[in-house]
Amino acid sequence: MDKKRHKIFNARPVFYGFLALMLALCTSRYVFCGNFKYIILDLVAILAFVTYCIFFKRYKILVIVLSVFVFGLGWYFVGQATFKPNQYDQICQVSARVSDDIEIGEYNQVVILKDVTINGKKESNLQLTISNTYENQLEAGDLICFESYIESARLFELENFNNSFHRKKVLYVAKVKFDDVTIVGSKLTVDEKVRLKVKEVLFENMGEENGAVAYAVLFGDKSNVSSDVISAYKNAGIIHLLTVSGLHVSFLIALLGFVLKKLKTKGWLNFLICLTFLLLYAWFCGFSPSVIRAGIMGLVLLASTLTGKCYDNLTSVGFAGSLILLCSPLTALDVGFQMSIFCVVSIFVLAPVLGNIFRKVFPKAIAVSMAVSISATVGILPFSAKIFSTLNLLSVFANLIVVPLFSVVYPLLFVFAFVVAVLPFMGFLLKICNFSFDFIEMISNFFAQTSLKFNLKPLSIFASALFMLGLFLVGKFFMTSRKTKILCCTVVFVPAFVLMGFGDNWISAKSSIACAYQYGNSVVLITNKAKESVIIDMAGETFVNRFAYSVGVEKVSTMFLVQNDDLFYDQQWQSFGVENVVRCDKTQGFDEEVLVQKNQISRVGNFVFEYVEIGQELVGLKLQFDQTKMFVFAKDKGVKSEIAQAVAQEDYDVVIIGKNQQISQYFDKKCNIFGFYNEENVDFSFAEHGNVCCKISNEKITRRCLD
Repeated sequence: MDKKRHKIFNARPVFYGFLALMLALCTSRYVFCGNFKYIILDLVAILAFVTYCIFFKRYKILVIVLSVFVFGLGWYFVGQATFKPNQYDQICQVSARVSDDIEIGEYNQVVILKDVTINGKKESNLQLTISNTYENQLEAGDLICFESYIESARLFELENFNNSFHRKKVLYVAKVKFDDVTIVGSKLTVDEKVRLKVKEVLFENMGEENGAVAYAVLFGDKSNVSSDVISAYKNAGIIHLLTVSGLHVSFLIALLGFVLKKLKTKGWLNFLICLTFLLLYAWFCGFSPSVIRAGIMGLVLLASTLTGKCYDNLTSVGFAGSLILLCSPLTALDVGFQMSIFCVVSIFVLAPVLGNIFRKVFPKAIAVSMAVSISATVGILPFSAKIFSTLNLLSVFANLIVVPLFSVVYPLLFVFAFVVAVLPFMGFLLKICNFSFDFIEMISNFFAQTSLKFNLKPLSIFASALFMLGLFLVGKFFMTSRKTKILCCTVVFVPAFVLMGFGDNWISAKSSIACAYQYGNSVVLITNKAKESVIIDMAGETFVNRFAYSVGVEKVSTMFLVQNDDLFYDQQWQSFGVENVVRCDKTQGFDEEVLVQKNQISRVGNFVFEYVEIGQELVGLKLQFDQTKMFVFAKDKGVKSEIAQAVAQEDYDVVIIGKNQQISQYFDKKCNIFGFYNEENVDFSFAEHGNVCCKISNEKITRRCLD
């Protein structure tokens, strides 16, 4: 033991190399953009590791890890090069095939199109939002044609990586009305036929609600699960059941192992059967990173048994993660992949320690279950703070009840679903699973209503890094005396929890103009010196929440409607504390609405505004605050040159033209012009640079990209 303790850490070059690759891929974009936060993080991590390796003379592992880190910095750009959509600034002719990835909303339908052709050129996948779908809807396999403006999908938005677009290889986004879509045929792929057949038998034998949950459990597609069920599962802390992960794969591997044992197959034949099975399942699940990770680790365990080698948990995680990142570099930024990795690592590190403590009080089975559940919850805490915003302390007990039941129900559901798909008269088998899902829903609803829930602030990158390091130091892999371990953990955890209190955004809002664009909907968020904030138009609630958070705005007093009135029926502005909704044309009957006249100067707080109308046409909104004067054009479909010239007769500090092309030429070059497309006179384009925040200080405007 003393000899081991002198080592401090066992040499695991594969695992440490994977961490270096992960760190490089996750920070490369920000490092080369000059983001000091990520530069400092990388430098501190490298310096700490170099110090450790030099002090304990681990020169080989030092060279390996540093080489992998440098490789990762460049490998990120290789991955980014695979996601390069073309720019289309005119109405395009599109032909494509509707996949089975369909999400049905109250007023529209969102589908993923494959086999896409734009203006006669083959392109990658396209996400299409279809409105006016009250009576008719597109179905999987439909071959369609339509004309529409096509926008390039963005992988990065407000420092958030779009996991969905990356996984689904979506490079383009479009919106169209159902009446403008022409269906010319139908064609389904083999995996789509299998999924749709399974979905059909699940819905037929388990009902729509439980059928949707069962389908999500099998394939990870939650698009048909009701928002109430998702909310209940999330608040109870069992949402991981609806996302195919290592938990599901481990149950399937156990089931397959049981079957192979009964068939008395051995050796490498078992390995080949497991490999084939896992590849097929990963194919049906769309090659989800968590499924691939768990599958590789399972195969490594089986291979180590066959070869008589010692199986090491962390090395297995490192090997699986490295293999995935070498094939798909940007997967390192996928929050699902990150949660999968750190959840497993946390279980390997923390569960043995907690298990030893709990065994003194509880029976072994309960102690192990509690240790695993708590370890998994703690391991994904930084991600929960960012995604879910709440933590239910009773989720451990919910998992103690649900997971053992799920370990039996899930393999049965898997077998029964495919059996019934082939033999429909066996549908009664799914009734057993149906009762189980009713019980799980009852448990989730019970725990979701508990009061032991805490609101979590998104953690800074430094707090997250220190938190993960602290977990590693707590475990058995940090081999030193108890006093030294306590001291080291205190040194790491104390600043981590201090940083958690600050959250991820330490800078309060200052006088600024922030502009964002989310696929057809522009948003402008303005803050004056008195720290009053107003918003012009609004996109989706989640997007605007992230947008406001990225510029340090917690409350918006007033919202001006300029472009799209259809976004406000659900009163989503209320989450920002909006007291006034200002418009100039009509009202929808909300108490907060304020109707003003066009071409009339009005005031709200310290903002002076005017809805400008020229030739009986609403042109835009003129806004003045502090010493700044700005104009926001109202339409993105073209402005007549004479109207643009009339607006340009006044001097503005900032003009936001949106998608109105060829009108920037009429404005003074001293004016800061923000448009969607990259034109000669546009100072900042959304298509090229993304979303932006302009800080105003002493009448000087400095721009900062928010993406």
